[in-house]
Amino acid sequence: GPYVRGWSNSYFYANNWYFLAPWFKGVEATLAVKAAVVNSYEPASSDSLGFFNPKVFELVIGQYIDKQFGKARHNGKPFCKGPMRWEVFPISDTVNALLLDIHVIGITGVENPLLVRAMYFPVSDSQFVEITLDFCGTKILLDPVRTIPMVELCDSIISSMRLHVGPKTRAAWEKAQRPGVKLSESMGEFNWPIIEEDASNESAERDITP
Repeated sequence: GPYVRGWSNSYFYANNWYFLAPWFKGVEATLAVKAAVVNSYEPASSDSLGFFNPKVFELVIGQYIDKQFGKARHNGKPFCKGPMRWEVFPISDTVNALLLDIHVIGITGVENPLLVRAMYFPVSDSQFVEITLDFCGTKILLDPVRTIPMVELCDSIISSMRLHVGPKTRAAWEKAQRPGVKLSESMGEFNWPIIEEDASNESAERDITP
């Protein structure tokens, strides 16, 4: 994934699934999956609830995708649109993940997006895991022959994921919970591209109230 200022990514998994054309015509499509532990360079303040708190985590992921996808432009227009999907996915009996779709429209145009599906879940007070499933140039709305099996594989990979939460992590998760505070079930599309003048105050918190 692209370098995101303020964060460090430690990749621990990468794999490509190839879809072959009939009659030995070779690779027709690729689903590229990568996973990284993402650390914040900004130390959490002592009163911070950390990433296990749903509202803190939601805010952090909003800021992260702003930096990762929201600043890119193509002829003055946004290179990406998103989140086009925002879903809460129960990856364990405690920790929930966020499942997002980003449409890459810079070269192909808004009617003809390329898809990056991303999953994020916290693993400590200052770290989260990012799993990206990149459809690698398949035009998802125009090319059902390639898209349908890719989406089926992508969804089966996601639905098979489970996080084992040990006692220490569970204690940290419990400490960060507050009554009635949970991840938003849906989220509107963000206003991209972010013009640098808008983003000059990096510490200004994004309000991502739905």
